[in-house]
Amino acid sequence: MKDNLSRMLALFVASCIFVRMSVLCVFAWTGILYYVMIMCFAFYSLYIYFKGIAVYSIDKPLLCFLAVGFISIVFNDVDYHFQPWLRLLGFVIISISFGPLLESKQNLLIKKKIFIYFKNLGIIFCITSLFLKFAGVSFFAPLAFGLGYHDMVVAPIAYIVSIFVLNDLLMFRKRRLITLMALMFCLGCGMLTGSRGALGSFLLAISLYIILVINGPKKILYIILCLSFAYFMYEYNPFGLLDHFFEKMERDSSDMSFVLSGRDQMIEDRLKDFQESPLYGAGFASMKNILNSKVDFQSGIIESGSSWFLLLGSTGLLGVLFFILTVIMDIGKAFVTKTNIPALVAIVFILSHMTVEGYIISFGAPMCAIFWMFLSLIKGNVEFCNIINSK
Repeated sequence: MKDNLSRMLALFVASCIFVRMSVLCVFAWTGILYYVMIMCFAFYSLYIYFKGIAVYSIDKPLLCFLAVGFISIVFNDVDYHFQPWLRLLGFVIISISFGPLLESKQNLLIKKKIFIYFKNLGIIFCITSLFLKFAGVSFFAPLAFGLGYHDMVVAPIAYIVSIFVLNDLLMFRKRRLITLMALMFCLGCGMLTGSRGALGSFLLAISLYIILVINGPKKILYIILCLSFAYFMYEYNPFGLLDHFFEKMERDSSDMSFVLSGRDQMIEDRLKDFQESPLYGAGFASMKNILNSKVDFQSGIIESGSSWFLLLGSTGLLGVLFFILTVIMDIGKAFVTKTNIPALVAIVFILSHMTVEGYIISFGAPMCAIFWMFLSLIKGNVEFCNIINSK
């Protein structure tokens, strides 16, 4: 009975993540559903903690990062439009529910189930989006990409799911043909979005995966295969998968710009925030210099241009230091022991991708929840070695 309830909770959480990223997000009820899901998951995690059910750790660097966020708001006169206290509270809830702030074996088992549903729903999401895009079908949202409300939302999901599907293809012998087809479709979905930041992060992540997983002469073989595949895609562009990618490159080269075109001015604003308050920033997930930044003063929604520079500008050196410590302490042992490599590689993908997207402390962004869940699973895997690797 309890196992069925945990599976239902895991399916509900994973489904809410994809609903939030889908074209359905234009309806207000999807946002309400997403925040209700986060709150329910957080209350569940707190229930486990207060009942003392096998809680083995509190993530101290993450706790210090939250303290820096608190200080950054207290010692700054943050514009009320940014709702800094609400943003900090939301991130605390994410840290408790999805993140590694409070950990227990029972909570990790739930997250493992969420991860499994996330991967399976992600495959369906990407394949369906690919075929809808080819068919020219678009729903509700003007910038929709298949089932996703924007191509920049679909891109990281497609590549993250591709990492896990590739691992299944190499590690498990069952249904290899179906797994290979799923991998090709997910990769095709990612490429069709034309996201250069996501593609570059994926190539970095796959290189790391080969280094960590493949041993002996096979490593050279896989490197050659990957390079050959990249050359084939670049040279022949089958089915026009890279048309959007080449269009962006051509447009940027004509504008004498670089890969970060469209974001560099927002990053300049974040650097100004940092220069004005280098120790603890301009206020958690908030801004002071907004000349070149996109801010909706009615909803408080912001576009920072980069998660790394948002961390630097809004929480200063202290915030960046404790964020890096949180990541290093949670994934360091996983690098050494080579446990749960797919999630580790996915974390590296996100750490690279967040250079061009500002979601890492935005509690309303599904990618924020996904990142902190992966980090929590990796940390838990060090304590319970087989909790995640078992299929």
